Amino acid sequence: MQRLMVGALVLAIASVAGAAQVYDTEAGFLGQVAAGYYLEDFDEFFEGQVTDPSYDFAEGDWAYTTSAPNGLYSGPGVWSVNTAFDPLTIDFTGAPVTAVGGNMWVTDISFATIPGEITVELADGTVETIPTSDPGNFRGFVADDPIASMTITPVTGGENGWPTLDNFYVGAKVPEPATIALLALGGLAVIRRR
Repeated sequence: MQRLMVGALVLAIASVAGAAQVYDTEAGFLGQVAAGYYLEDFDEFFEGQVTDPSYDFAEGDWAYTTSAPNGLYSGPGVWSVNTAFDPLTIDFTGAPVTAVGGNMWVTDISFATIPGEITVELADGTVETIPTSDPGNFRGFVADDPIASMTITPVTGGENGWPTLDNFYVGAKVPEPATIALLALGGLAVIRRR
């Protein structure tokens, strides 16, 4: 009986795994994120302070590395890349991340917003294209499985375009009530057998 319960629990948890859920509002996303997330607002950086090929961020158990092929470029309180059309890659290196989001848009060389789109791709294959018109464009991603990395790429019809990021959240999703109930039932079955 115990093996049957454990098997059912594994199947139930596996059936809810898949591509990330996408949220287009900060409030909707935060409603799905557990307490203790890490918010990086990049306010401590000034324009041109960082031009390295990669840069590490960490707070508590959360950690990630940002990188771009031709180097990064910090703006006035925002994060970007050094060369137009370069992708901005974020590799999560700390605790398993299942919730990530932020404001993402396309800027010119002076960090002025320009028309275009941002394509966000997660390591699990989730792809979201975001039309950008201002820095308020928010996208959040919540997944069942850990998100290993994400890549932000600008798409514009013009001669230039830099992916720009602000208010970047990294954390874990709130456990689903059904998963909590299944785990509790599995625990009760084990206790009852003893």
